[in-house]
Amino acid sequence: LLVLCVIFLCLITVKRNSIWITEETLWLDTLKKSPNKTRAWINLGRAKTIAGKPRKAIYYYENAIKLNPNFFQTQFNLGSLYFEQKRFPKALESFIKANILSPKLPEPLGRIGETYLALKNYKMANGYLKKAIELNPSYATAFRNLGIVNYYYLKNKREGLIYFKKSLDLDPNQPGIDQIIRLLKLEKVL
Repeated sequence: LLVLCVIFLCLITVKRNSIWITEETLWLDTLKKSPNKTRAWINLGRAKTIAGKPRKAIYYYENAIKLNPNFFQTQFNLGSLYFEQKRFPKALESFIKANILSPKLPEPLGRIGETYLALKNYKMANGYLKKAIELNPSYATAFRNLGIVNYYYLKNKREGLIYFKKSLDLDPNQPGIDQIIRLLKLEKVL
């Protein structure tokens, strides 16, 4: 009888451990047991994002928002996924909601500015990016995007160069830095 109990408990342990193999399997199991828990939907969306499954991640984040739209991270992550898929109006909507939920964070403002840049609304992009650097004067990506907006689109070349230089000073390892350095050398700023 004792041997049977030990075998039974071992089988249950093996079955339970199989659920913990990946973050996806863990949260799928949680969701199956608690379909009305927002946290399970959010974490499954995150797990799908990490696993490189953005469409599935969007599905889980959208369902999390149906249950509770007041989680900053869900709105922000969903906006980022929409942006990656070039669904800019949907991205903008999510970033604006994220900003409403956490108005003191610069990242939603920066992403709103970046989205307006993608939508070719350069004045709105400029305004939101400036608000982002007011909240975080070390926000290199916002400075780079301000450089792009001002130098190339608003024809404020001098101001754009200042933003590019500040971006370079803040993060000399950011993506696209070689182009910024070339431009600054060409314009004799470096």
